[in-house]
Amino acid sequence: MVENHPPSPWWSPGRHADKRPFLTARGAVTRAVRAWFETRGFAEVETGVLQISPGNETHLHAPRAELFDGDGRGLRRYLRTSPEFACKKLLAAGERRIFEFARVFRDRERGDLHLPEFTMLEWYRAGADYEVVMADTIAVVVEAAEATGIRQFSFRGRTADPFADPERLTVAVPSHCPLLDEQARTLACACGQVARRRPRITYISGSTARALFDGDRVMADLAANMARPVLWADTLRHAWERGARAALEMPSGSVLTRLAQEADFGAGVALCADGNRLDTLVQVAHDAQ
Repeated sequence: MVENHPPSPWWSPGRHADKRPFLTARGAVTRAVRAWFETRGFAEVETGVLQISPGNETHLHAPRAELFDGDGRGLRRYLRTSPEFACKKLLAAGERRIFEFARVFRDRERGDLHLPEFTMLEWYRAGADYEVVMADTIAVVVEAAEATGIRQFSFRGRTADPFADPERLTVAVPSHCPLLDEQARTLACACGQVARRRPRITYISGSTARALFDGDRVMADLAANMARPVLWADTLRHAWERGARAALEMPSGSVLTRLAQEADFGAGVALCADGNRLDTLVQVAHDAQ
């Protein structure tokens, strides 16, 4: 018996009509950006979506896929979070300029600004200075705007001129910059509800490289940290002068450990918790006392 179901209203021509301009604009942007790369000697690539092993980035989670071979044996694969590894294999094989419109997937990401599936434009210029890649980024944004005839980008009440000269921010550590002023103010308001007192151990501000002893000043410094450049070398030098001989980085990551190893930390030891046994960390802390 065949059941007749009414067509889904979600895919009716009337409902789709107001979305079709976006579909047309997306196609125009893709064609313009593709032509921009091709005229500059880039080769378009299409790398595999399924991977045997996902990337090891701490904060990226690849969705799992269960496959079966011809004998019915199960095979676990992962949907890529980016085409980076495959593209870099091509670079190792001799490619110099490549780009890809890659469909990528991210598990554990949901929200107004995060989707589990999206298209990522990724490109590589082997041996090029980062300033050249920055110029590529600016040019691609302009190409996208010109392809659609848009003179101004807008999103949730915010606007941006794609043809304006970009603002270049010089910061000591990436992400610690004025772009996060609003988030820092929000955190400061939340910190206002937290009880604080004079710290029992020395607190050294990463943005001023000075010791703080007042609870209110420590809390304000922590809240504003994300929006201020970090004076990492100066902070470590000040810690050394105050008797610190070990820098232990808590999970996750090892970026600060590498920075400490490159900075002037005297004969001190810098170690991250990731990849090291707990008893090793305890022994390092004990020896540094």
